[in-house]
Amino acid sequence: MDVATTETTRPNVVGDPHSSASVGTSITPSTWAERAALVIALAAAAHWIVGATTGLSDTEAYYAEWARVPALSYYDHPPLVAWTTWLVTRVSGAPWAIRSGPVLYAIAFDALVYRLTARLFSPRAGFLAVCILTAVPVIFFTGFLLNPEGLLAPLWTLFLVLLLSLRDDDAPWRPLAIGAVVGVGFLAKYTAILAVPVALLTLAVSPPRRRWLRRSSLYLGGVVALAIATPVIGWNALNHWPSVHLHLSERLAQSSGESLVSSLWRVGRGQLLYFQPLLLPMLGAVLCAALARSRRDDRYRFLATTSVPVLAFVLTAMVRAQDSEPHWTLVGYVPLIVAAGGLIDESTVGCAVSRRVF
Repeated sequence: MDVATTETTRPNVVGDPHSSASVGTSITPSTWAERAALVIALAAAAHWIVGATTGLSDTEAYYAEWARVPALSYYDHPPLVAWTTWLVTRVSGAPWAIRSGPVLYAIAFDALVYRLTARLFSPRAGFLAVCILTAVPVIFFTGFLLNPEGLLAPLWTLFLVLLLSLRDDDAPWRPLAIGAVVGVGFLAKYTAILAVPVALLTLAVSPPRRRWLRRSSLYLGGVVALAIATPVIGWNALNHWPSVHLHLSERLAQSSGESLVSSLWRVGRGQLLYFQPLLLPMLGAVLCAALARSRRDDRYRFLATTSVPVLAFVLTAMVRAQDSEPHWTLVGYVPLIVAAGGLIDESTVGCAVSRRVF
């Protein structure tokens, strides 16, 4: 449900930095959009400083090596991380140049999270979501370390923004745009394939969006996604499907001697470390709240539907995989961060109203 994103008006008060009388002289951001932009800029500056003053990790060097020989795809990942790194290294092969891509992707990611949250709830909720985003350790490190997640995160959020727009917009090009984003996302990381069932499920459970299931443009969007993903599919077909074998066979083989309890502990410990011991329980509570509200509020139904299936699938795969990485769940938490911004905004507005009334 798109909600008007106009800034909350306040009465003019002498000495109030938010009043219209002092906007012209105040150097502080006067709107929630400007405050969000300031947080994004500060985060980008931190990413740039850290990225430019530290050497590449082994994993980053691995991806940078790919960029020296661009190909249609690679053994364990699609090619977009190599293609984009090849572009930036035309300027320089120094770590700061290699990491300039992740810094730019992080800016786009933050801006799109703000956009999605502001459309669903309010500009203040968007600002709160951006603040939460910058407090998540794995998201901070993704903002300067070269990795496929850095590309997938903004593409996935753009997918959510476009999917949200199907509620009230009947423009036939929108499913085609969704298909294009999903296709490019698949070139970034195979996790993007989850966008297909997520989109269909979201449309099916939302009465205002269900009409799209009867429109040919939705399925043409699938054709667009498949066409863009052709390089990866073609490369795998020519090389006897090595990526499919790796991800669906080798990685899903249970570790020798590892019990189910040990696997759950390994995955849970990684989630707590990467997504912060204080924030992860909060996101769990947000998930419960979103599920509870989803019956009567289409906004929370949208966020729950785009989060739960992704987290359930990825976490299950991580429990089974021998070498799972905690950051695999990143895109599954994005809707919960958006919901957290909305819930905090609603609760603080309610408290403010109560204080005025009583």
